[in-house]
Amino acid sequence: MSSGRRILSWLQFDIRLCAVRLVKSLKESHKGKVDRFLFVVRSYAPTDRSSDTIKDKFYDGLNALLRRAKSSGIVVVVRCLNAQVGRLSSSETQLSGRRGLDSMLSVVNSTKDTWQELGFGDLQKSLESTVLELASNREKGDVARANLVQLTREFRKSASEESKKAVLALLKSFQAEVDASRKRCAYAEDAYISVYKRLIDLPGMHFLKFIHIGKDPTLALTEVQNLQKKASRSTDTECENRKLREINEQLRTEVSALRHHETEAARLQKLLDDLNSNMESELKSRKASLEESFKKTVLEREQELMVLRAEMEEKHKIMEEKTVGLTKALEMTQSELFTLKVQADTSESGKTSELEILTDELDKARERIRELEGSLPPSFTGRSDNENITSQVLTLTSRVEDLESDLSQKETEISLYASKLSVLRQEKEEVQSTLQGKVEELQTWITNLETQLSEARLRLQSQSDYEEVCRELAFLRSIEFSNENLVSERGEPEGTAHFDSNDPAASAPVLKPPLEVLLMNKNRALQNQIAELSATTDQLRAELHRLQMFEVESRQQAQEQRELIAVLESDLYRLQEAYDEAQRLNMFGQTGTPSQDQLHTTSHAACREGQILAEAIGEEQPNQTTVPRVDPSLLQIVVHQRDRFRARTEELEQSESNHKQQIILLQREVESVRADNVKLYGKIRFLQSYSSPRHNPPVPESTKSTSVAIPLNQDSVVEKYSQAYEADLDPFSQFHRQERQRHYRDLRPHDKLMLKIFRLVVGNRTARLGAFVYALILHLLVFLALYKAAHFQTTANEAEANCLQRYAEHMRLVHKEGAPNGYL
Repeated sequence: MSSGRRILSWLQFDIRLCAVRLVKSLKESHKGKVDRFLFVVRSYAPTDRSSDTIKDKFYDGLNALLRRAKSSGIVVVVRCLNAQVGRLSSSETQLSGRRGLDSMLSVVNSTKDTWQELGFGDLQKSLESTVLELASNREKGDVARANLVQLTREFRKSASEESKKAVLALLKSFQAEVDASRKRCAYAEDAYISVYKRLIDLPGMHFLKFIHIGKDPTLALTEVQNLQKKASRSTDTECENRKLREINEQLRTEVSALRHHETEAARLQKLLDDLNSNMESELKSRKASLEESFKKTVLEREQELMVLRAEMEEKHKIMEEKTVGLTKALEMTQSELFTLKVQADTSESGKTSELEILTDELDKARERIRELEGSLPPSFTGRSDNENITSQVLTLTSRVEDLESDLSQKETEISLYASKLSVLRQEKEEVQSTLQGKVEELQTWITNLETQLSEARLRLQSQSDYEEVCRELAFLRSIEFSNENLVSERGEPEGTAHFDSNDPAASAPVLKPPLEVLLMNKNRALQNQIAELSATTDQLRAELHRLQMFEVESRQQAQEQRELIAVLESDLYRLQEAYDEAQRLNMFGQTGTPSQDQLHTTSHAACREGQILAEAIGEEQPNQTTVPRVDPSLLQIVVHQRDRFRARTEELEQSESNHKQQIILLQREVESVRADNVKLYGKIRFLQSYSSPRHNPPVPESTKSTSVAIPLNQDSVVEKYSQAYEADLDPFSQFHRQERQRHYRDLRPHDKLMLKIFRLVVGNRTARLGAFVYALILHLLVFLALYKAAHFQTTANEAEANCLQRYAEHMRLVHKEGAPNGYL
């Protein structure tokens, strides 16, 4: 449809190719039964910064497409065009715009109703009064807790040991429960105050006052939309004005540079027109001559084919007649042979029967002779009878021999006839095979001639648009290679054919290099650009790696400095504690309290620690018993050093943040370079598909030009960009990837951290094993802790009470004088 072509003309080549492949795959998968297609218009619509003419063209085409789709029953889904609802037609507004507007208005009305039902001002006042009550209650609780502590101290001082023992467990449980309840109340109060801080600063209903009950809220939205359109149009006009100013300046410079070449351009234009007219006339004449010659050759070949066909038909008839005669002769000989065989069989059977009868008679005669010889006496001799018998025997044997000789003759005759029959059969098979081979050869020859004739007709039909192809190639050449302004040796522009009728040697035309060579050169230039871009990406990656290493080193240095600062602060804290302990011990020594002997060991340890720390910072002590003195100037030096280290760490953190920003910028630049490389790879694929021979129609060898293949380098870089190009062509995988990134961006920080930890644990075998072992050990520890708490808590309480009792008895018995008041 025309409107669909207008919409697809806005897309790039690779996107159109993807759409065509998608439709073809749908047709093939459904076996041509698809009658409802899905067009997804996403990010190819004109933006707010586009000009009004572009927007008008786009939405006119879209309206036409929607009307045509509605009439033919095609489903059309329009997405990501809610910002331009005012520019769409009524049908399109019913599809996408009206739904989005109604949903937005329903959301606004629902939020307004909920805020009105909530009474946010009263809620804020109640929250404020509650917070004031909580503050007063907290002060009262602190006062009451202080009073309770004072009462417990007085009870411990005034109560006896038995009452203390009896009430000790109760006091401990009561104190633990009071501390726990205080923590719970403090947590609840903090949570309530945090909620109060967040809700007290929220605005009220003033942002929804523009919606009045009973009026149409679409008026406000359309007004906002019109204002947005006006703002976008103003920005578009400003951008267009800037571009027009730049183009005006460029045109002025070009006009000033081209004024000197007007006369020469006019002369060259005249020369070019003359040459074009000459070329057109010569091409027409050559085309006419080629068509006439081709028609003549085709007619001659058709006549030759007709003559050959007639000759072959006559030969075929003659061979058929011969085969018919041979088959008839063969049938006659077979019938004669059969009759002779039957006669020979009958005669042979008769002779064999006669021979059997004679042999039987001879046997009977011999038996009779034997009987007669046995019955005759030995003295009797009958010469005449013997002669008769012998003569009969001889006649019988001669007759048997004659019959055997006749039988052997008949057998030889039968074998001769059988050999003749086999020879005739072989001759028949040979004749049939030769005739069949000749017939097949003639058929193949006829089919070859027919295929040649059809190919010649197809070539003639394919070359019917020769002039149009030449015009298109010239137009493509003038667009893609407009900078090619070389002049030939004759002073004419290169690429124009020059013929001289007087000089036959100069009849060959002087032509430009073929278009395929120019495309190959352009492809090489694009490949060089790809190589340069890959080199720049490698440099950027190396710089990124160096910055990452510097960041790691700076982090390590910052961590080491933090550890040193922590050690220094801990040492200073220990020094201050040792100093305070030594001061307290000196005070006890001056007052002469009886507890000095008991705390001798602790004072000695404190003095020793103070001496070690003083030696570590560079001071000397006069003796072991003196109290370590800390120089306040040294403390100031250490504090200043700590401040310097903190300033240094802040500088390092600032530099680290700067490096992170630089890394992010470099990553964005690398992504943009990668996208440019993918687009460049798509252009190279387009040029390679244009120059491939499979898309061109078959042409005769005389008219073929030198075609140059443009192979791509099969390396890892090209494979990577080819995979990226194919991934960009697939709209479903791209949509899936964008949805995944959107869901990942919507996650909260702790959810992202949990997802990364889960992927790390699930993707690594050792991590899975470590997590399992950790969970097992943790469960075992919890089980042991619960077991110990359940079985040993009572014994621990009893042991503690027993220790306290024994210590009190020891203090009463041994240290009556030096025992404190609390242990008496």
